[in-house]
Amino acid sequence: MSSSSSKAPKRWKNFTGHEKSELTQIIQRYAHIIENKKTDAVSVKQKVNCWEEIKNEFNAVTTEGPRDVQSLKTFYQNTKRSLKKERAEKNKETYISILENKLDKRGEGAAQDTGEPEMELQKRYRSWKQ
Repeated sequence: MSSSSSKAPKRWKNFTGHEKSELTQIIQRYAHIIENKKTDAVSVKQKVNCWEEIKNEFNAVTTEGPRDVQSLKTFYQNTKRSLKKERAEKNKETYISILENKLDKRGEGAAQDTGEPEMELQKRYRSWKQ
């Protein structure tokens, strides 16, 4: 029976600040290719070649050791996901502050402005704030 640890994926070292900066600069030059939404054979081939070029450029400038295409892609996807989460959180905070202002300015009987009862707005606000 073989051990399950031999099947575990290889754990790479974390990216350093310098590596993150370098990779971000390189990816920006190729963003028009790797962000292309097309999935036809030509576009897929372009993306594969593009990631190979990114890998070669990145490994040429880094001193931390070579990285493979998969680790670079994973870093890129994780970074994009984090930025989307941050942006969504910021939008949520903006919306909450607007809602707070509306609730603060609202007097008795002014709940008709949004078509929602006052209590419903307050419940929704509390659930977002948690």
